[in-house]
Amino acid sequence: MPTSHPIIAMPKPARAKPGMHYTVSIPKPTTHNFEVQVDLTRLNGLMVDLRIPAWTPGSYKIREFARNVSLFKASAGSRALRVERMDKDCWRIYLNGAKAVRVTYQCYAFELSVRTPHLDDSHGFFLPTNILPYIEGAIDTPSTLTIKPFGDWKTFCPLPRVKGKEHTFYAPDYDILGDSPVEIGPHRSVTFAVDGKHHEIVAYTFGDVNLDRLARDFKKIVLAGKSMFGSLPYDNYMFILHAVPGAGGGLEHLNSQVSASRDLRFTDREKYEDYLSLISHEYFHLWNVKRLRPAMLGPFDYARETYTESLWICEGLTVYYEWLLLLRGGVIKRDRLLKAWASDIERWQGRPGNAVMGLRESSFLAWTKLYLMDENFANSGISYYLKGGLVGMLLDLEIRKRTRGRRSLDDVMRLGVERHGYPKPGFERRGFEAMVEEIAPGDWKAWFEHHLDSTTPLDLEGALAAVGLELVHDVDDKADVDSGKKEKRTKKPWLGWQLKDEKSALTISSVETGSPASTGGVSAKDELLAVNGMRVKSNSDVEQLLDYHGKGTKLALTVFRNDRLHQCSVTIGEKPAGSLVLRVMKKANVAQFKRLEDWLGKA
Repeated sequence: MPTSHPIIAMPKPARAKPGMHYTVSIPKPTTHNFEVQVDLTRLNGLMVDLRIPAWTPGSYKIREFARNVSLFKASAGSRALRVERMDKDCWRIYLNGAKAVRVTYQCYAFELSVRTPHLDDSHGFFLPTNILPYIEGAIDTPSTLTIKPFGDWKTFCPLPRVKGKEHTFYAPDYDILGDSPVEIGPHRSVTFAVDGKHHEIVAYTFGDVNLDRLARDFKKIVLAGKSMFGSLPYDNYMFILHAVPGAGGGLEHLNSQVSASRDLRFTDREKYEDYLSLISHEYFHLWNVKRLRPAMLGPFDYARETYTESLWICEGLTVYYEWLLLLRGGVIKRDRLLKAWASDIERWQGRPGNAVMGLRESSFLAWTKLYLMDENFANSGISYYLKGGLVGMLLDLEIRKRTRGRRSLDDVMRLGVERHGYPKPGFERRGFEAMVEEIAPGDWKAWFEHHLDSTTPLDLEGALAAVGLELVHDVDDKADVDSGKKEKRTKKPWLGWQLKDEKSALTISSVETGSPASTGGVSAKDELLAVNGMRVKSNSDVEQLLDYHGKGTKLALTVFRNDRLHQCSVTIGEKPAGSLVLRVMKKANVAQFKRLEDWLGKA
């Protein structure tokens, strides 16, 4: 049986530090308000500043969590204390001789995602960075957190529970507290153990879920991670799963994760494997980001943006390993991994932004590009997740090539965790590249400049050919209506736009630079009404018209632009038909097969 959730006796308080105890109550969940109480003790001086973070680690966007706070008050016993708002996130409390202060406020929580607070009559969820303040200048203050749930709801949190106190948890500092999500509700959970370490899966869902099936596959992911790094750097780990309509994404934490999906029943095996890749991704962050991290990502400055060029390492390499963990854990076969990588390559190829932005720049500008993505992002930016994953693959293959198969990217990751793993300081700028050179000695400067700074295309075909793999298009079967025959279609009509098919309108959400749509004067946010005078109501209507007319045909488009009718003329272009496939070469030689099996194992 798994060991239980850790329970600790309260450590003796450090006299020089203030005491801090949070209480979060849910008297009426339908108001969507958490009632928060903060008790401060052992205070000195004339004033104390409390600040709520503007962002949460792992999600590089200023979210202004303090905007949800109302009715902020402070008192010492029955005496009200003066409170002054210093900026959008910070409150100054004038102590007037008080050594102990109680702060109370409401926090509105009605945005359901893995990174924002949510409360309704079905559950409550928050990250402490969403709703709880820290003492400015004293982020290392230990604290306890007590949850007063609604009715008979349960409380789930990866922090150790305080012995003898129900729903109460302990954190040695605010960084640990803020990195510990809280889920509250009448949820089901299941546990399993690896090496005596407690693992718990908590599911917030409205449908029947086979938690035992999830536990079996999650355990395989855990075992694959342990096999790679040698041990598990925690006493307990918690998987918090949200399964509600429209949900998606995940967020990593020090010894937990929150992952979201529209449904957890998964009758389709491939969609289930896609979901497991998300779980694997967030779990790999246990080492890459939460232990091995750039120096800029801890300790955190919660009040403003934190810039680093290394998010391609944090996220891109994690994208690379998410499918490898599933393969190594026996959850998927090699063909499934190749299919997933082919899909990533296809999404990366041909994006105009590849010629505009490099990988380091994409990392640095996450705050204003990837996390504030607009209709022009495909033309002006790239994803350090997507390209970073492909560069991770190329980096692994290059290390293996230069060391003749004796070393790999695994060795770099292990060295990084050993040398920089939390609580040790993170690596400085170019520190990761230096570790690569240590594992695979030689001159790497040109390689990193090409892959991280340049906007020239990646040589995926050449690198993959060295291990016996090739990229080809699986062409479509096109039916000839008149003859009843099918023929292989190697090209398909293309305009270079993305359409958003809504109930009341067919909107052009983005237009690729240099595409037929762009050349013809089509603009993002245009509402498409008609093609050659024929009304179009859906994406499929447009696809049928393009298919009918084919390459080189001029089309007259009627659109609404700023509520005015506008005419555009576009000429249909072409792009390769079918899906991109990554497969083993039919004529791969013995050396190529050997390198492939050393990398990915036998099929």
